[in-house]
Amino acid sequence: MKKILYVETDTNDVYENLAAEYYIATESDFYEKTGCDTVFLFWNTTPTLVVGKFQNVYEEVNLPYAREHKINIIRRLSGGGTVYYDEGGFEFSFISNSKHIAIDFSEYMKPVVDALISLGLDAALSGRNDILIGGRKISGNAQYKTDGMTVHHGTLLFDVDPEKIVRSTQVADYKIIAKGIKSVRERVTNISEHLEKPLTPAQFKEHMISSIVRDGMRYEFTPSERERIEEIANEKFRSWDCIYGKEPKFSITKTAHFAGGHVQLSFDVEKGCIRDCAIHGDFFATADAESFKKALCGCKHEKFAIVQALEKAGLGNAFYNISAEEIATAMTE
Repeated sequence: MKKILYVETDTNDVYENLAAEYYIATESDFYEKTGCDTVFLFWNTTPTLVVGKFQNVYEEVNLPYAREHKINIIRRLSGGGTVYYDEGGFEFSFISNSKHIAIDFSEYMKPVVDALISLGLDAALSGRNDILIGGRKISGNAQYKTDGMTVHHGTLLFDVDPEKIVRSTQVADYKIIAKGIKSVRERVTNISEHLEKPLTPAQFKEHMISSIVRDGMRYEFTPSERERIEEIANEKFRSWDCIYGKEPKFSITKTAHFAGGHVQLSFDVEKGCIRDCAIHGDFFATADAESFKKALCGCKHEKFAIVQALEKAGLGNAFYNISAEEIATAMTE
């Protein structure tokens, strides 16, 4: 990387920040106007789970926990695993006018490592896409190509609670959660714990930007650019279809016991919608299993949508002492 332009996104909205990456890579004229080779972003966000391009949200995310704690969910355009972000960490992005076809992480991770080393930290590259301090992970990285451009993004754990990392991505079992938190604490660490001289998050951000950009230019989006970025956020990142509509087909079986009896629910989900379903148990009902299947096939795999579909089909009160909301809760949590 030669000449770097830093762009301040001035938002902690994860959808807008990932949209900003995409806008810079596909629509901006920064490279022609400034002669820069690479655009650099450095930002953070409210609690968010970022799912890899090829992952299944239902398998990777503890959805009940995420909903209860108002954690955003977004699907990025790069591969890799699910990552938890919040205000205790930072995210960085390099958008480069690169003609390399192959994915190469080291070119973009090295400037970050050098900036950390300049703070007296024992930082080093590890494996294909991690940065470690003292042998423990503080950064994971991912990358995608579009229109001849390379978009590289990574995380930096500055002061993140490991319990939130685990609880948002693990099933709700106390022993598994406890073991997971212990494991994460052993494998990862926060940058703030290793600084020779304490830094506020704002000071750390400025150090990283200054170290990486050096004498490069700094820029803020114009109102019209922010408007276009918001459009991209809605089109490519924020909508239900962007997050759940790309799911591969998978099968789920849920069991629950209600005042009206024991229920087993088996169903297939594809692209976020129920494609087939069956209900079994020792409950009483005024409707048959085929009516239940007909009501839910094609319905979004979401609690509110399931309740609406059952009520629309006249099945809201079809199960003795079992409400449509209880069935919907069992199918989605």
